[in-house]
Amino acid sequence: MPRAERSIEFNASPQDCYAIIKDVAKYPEFVGDLKAVRVLDQKGERLKAEFTVTIVKEVKYTLELWGTPGKSFEWTLVEGFMKKNNGLWTLVDLGDGRTRATYAVELELPMLVPKTVVKVLLEQSFPKMLQQFKERIEASVT
Repeated sequence: MPRAERSIEFNASPQDCYAIIKDVAKYPEFVGDLKAVRVLDQKGERLKAEFTVTIVKEVKYTLELWGTPGKSFEWTLVEGFMKKNNGLWTLVDLGDGRTRATYAVELELPMLVPKTVVKVLLEQSFPKMLQQFKERIEASVT
């Protein structure tokens, strides 16, 4: 099961970071490979959303997502082409208006998906996506 974890610092408070991270419906505005997100249900800090992404071809999957404002945001796969997609954002206040965010994800794709695709997702798409979040979060607080 491929697992990846990286940390990045944002020039924003944990609350500002959380607000952008939780607003999954707006991800297609700044996350390049993501074509659409449809929120299916939302109750407080919990939501269920369908994601459409292009990985070799266009695919859809549904996640259950929940969080603790300013602290963390988690998800787990409900259904879709993947076997597993579980993850977590952890937000740590650095005390000077900055936040250290750690993003951890565990992916398991169907056996028909070549290992090179998984490697590209974890080694190229993953860091690019974190940079896209950084740009979005920091632009929202300036």
